Amino acid sequence: MSLLKTAVGIIFQFWDCPLDTFWASIEDSFALLLIVAVAWNVVRDLTATWHQTHRELASAAVTGLGAILLMAVERFDATSVGMNLHPVLLALCGFLAGPVAATLAAVVAGAGGILLKTEPFIGIYLMTAAATAVGIAAHHLLHGRRPTERDLLWLAILLSTGAMVGEAVLYLARADGNEGLLIPLAGILTFVAALVSGLTCIAEEARREATAATRFFRAIVDTLPDGLSVKDKDGRFLAANPATARHLGADRPADVIGRTDFDYLPIEIARKSHLDEQQVVLTGQPMTFQQTSVSADGRSMFLSSHKSPLRDEIGKIVGIVTHNRDVTEKKKLESQYQESQQLLADAFAFMADGLVIYDGSNRIVFSNNQFRELFPRTSDLRVPGTSLEHVLRAAVQRGEETPSGDLDDWIQMVLHAGRTNESRQFKLGDGRWIEVRDRRLANGGFLSVVSDISKSKLTETTLATMNRQLAVLAETDGLTGLGNRRAFEEKIEREFAHARDTGSALSLLFVDIDVFKAYNDTYGHLAGDDCIRRIASCLRGICNRPVDLVARYGGEELVAILPNCRRESAFVIAEGFRVSIRQLAMPHVASEKGLVTISGGLFTMDRLNPAGNVREMIKRADDALYQAKRTGRDCVISWQPFENDDMDVDVDETETETEMLVYRA
Repeated sequence: MSLLKTAVGIIFQFWDCPLDTFWASIEDSFALLLIVAVAWNVVRDLTATWHQTHRELASAAVTGLGAILLMAVERFDATSVGMNLHPVLLALCGFLAGPVAATLAAVVAGAGGILLKTEPFIGIYLMTAAATAVGIAAHHLLHGRRPTERDLLWLAILLSTGAMVGEAVLYLARADGNEGLLIPLAGILTFVAALVSGLTCIAEEARREATAATRFFRAIVDTLPDGLSVKDKDGRFLAANPATARHLGADRPADVIGRTDFDYLPIEIARKSHLDEQQVVLTGQPMTFQQTSVSADGRSMFLSSHKSPLRDEIGKIVGIVTHNRDVTEKKKLESQYQESQQLLADAFAFMADGLVIYDGSNRIVFSNNQFRELFPRTSDLRVPGTSLEHVLRAAVQRGEETPSGDLDDWIQMVLHAGRTNESRQFKLGDGRWIEVRDRRLANGGFLSVVSDISKSKLTETTLATMNRQLAVLAETDGLTGLGNRRAFEEKIEREFAHARDTGSALSLLFVDIDVFKAYNDTYGHLAGDDCIRRIASCLRGICNRPVDLVARYGGEELVAILPNCRRESAFVIAEGFRVSIRQLAMPHVASEKGLVTISGGLFTMDRLNPAGNVREMIKRADDALYQAKRTGRDCVISWQPFENDDMDVDVDETETETEMLVYRA
């Protein structure tokens, strides 16, 4: 700071401005800038658990208010753009918090500047906007990673260059030879301000990330079923997780701090544990012991106790880290813990499923053996240090995985899915099904639990097939194989809505076997069932488009739904069906026709004959059927929107001397 004061003093010998006044303003600005930086960090801490949008709003508010305060204390000549430090604050906001926070902060600062200055100098606001844009651009170039000191150095250089350019423009505009010396001074002040305040914020961001990681790993340790503890060399507890407290019979982990095993366990067991710990201290090597113990409820236990020396910064042993696992039921250890593995990695190594942890740049930082065994063709790559993108490309090349679509797009989809806290399933090249359950981590990475679900997938497929078969049976008439009443009601609702929305025609044909009760009485119910089946088969053969539905409405009554079928076409289909039934020549001595015949009622919903709802459609088709019965049966009647008194009936004789009735106006 003394060197900076000396440089400023030399410059002010050539510029007609009081040095004390200028330097007081700069000192005030620097002090306030650092205060705002500290306040910004405090707000970032307080809002760490907020939604990202709310956190950005808070950061914008602090930055904007800080910029207003800086403008308030900048008491020197308003024509000197380079001497203003509030653009540095806005640039840092964009650099660290992103474009939304920076833009809002710039708006707040601009509004405050208008209130503070009766005649605002446009250059200051242009400099503010430029600095904000530089900060946002620098944030974009980070591509989501945490900024480093090198990134900040480049930003400070850009801002100082901008300040000198702004001061140079003013110098050229004023043509004042003395004030040309302010150009390097503007750059120096801006560079120092950006570097000092930026380093403060970056250091705080790094501290926040470390704190979040510590909380995360502490939460994992606390949820482990195995006992974890740290003791000093004399056997006094320094730290313990809840599982250790439960084993000792303590209400909470804090109750065991400062105590020893002798306060909780039988003396023989406590002495054996203490001797084992002393052996670890003497040898300086981690060891695994098998020992008997007693639980808090008096139950005998067999423990596998892994003890490791705890060293300080200079390598001196200061305590013992203990991991106790209840292996009473197993009787044997799974394996001896690796000397170089961390305590958390040891616990993960015995998970039933595969486990892999990625850092913020999608590189593997941990993977257990189960995870690598699930992917035998790429197991050599699924180790710490390998990027997930490299593993995926190798898996495709080796035939282990098949991308869905373009390879690059598929890789990006997988990378994104890791941070969505969701699960996904896919099939490997060897036919096995894999399920991956992802969990986003606080440090920007994510954790994946991987399981082989081939057996459950096979069961799921079998159940799905059975459910589809049951669904078909639920909508199928057992006698005719046609759709049943339920299938008809679901189909007519869908087609009615489609026809109403699109304006297409929808025809509905009701069919009834004439004098069927007498047929049953004469020939018996078995013959009646066979008659229904033959007529149903004939109707299904005529209404054979994929969109058509033929169903048994009830008893001897059938129904056909004909989507996108105009009245004339539907009538031709219905009349063809009537003629086909006569051609079957099924005897019916109880009918005046001598043969089995049918009557049909047809209604077509179109622009000329709209219907308000499905019920109205069914009623009109049923009314037409009723009219066909009244007319003498063995005919098809199409419903027309006219009263009976206003209608004439044309009768056309067919080759079988059957009457076909068509209503016309």
